[in-house]
Amino acid sequence: MRVLSPVGQRPAVEGQQHRQAVRVSGEVIGIIDDGLSGAYLPHLAATLQQAAEPAKVIYWTKTNGGAPAPLSVIEQLAHECDAVIVGVAL
Repeated sequence: MRVLSPVGQRPAVEGQQHRQAVRVSGEVIGIIDDGLSGAYLPHLAATLQQAAEPAKVIYWTKTNGGAPAPLSVIEQLAHECDAVIVGVAL
């Protein structure tokens, strides 16, 4: 699994980019909730479980929505998950 950082600029890409379809069936999906999202991310997790049938959803809520998730949590999710959703929803 690749862990991407939002820091820095992306190089320009020539030509047309195509989005790949994301398949989560049978995959382990992580969700990091910023703790400010109300019902959005819990609803997303429930919808994923019902509609996409992942093998597992690992849900983690930050105790401080303004601070980054601890490195230990990021490393754990990077090790255990096929994809991770980081949510900021107000």
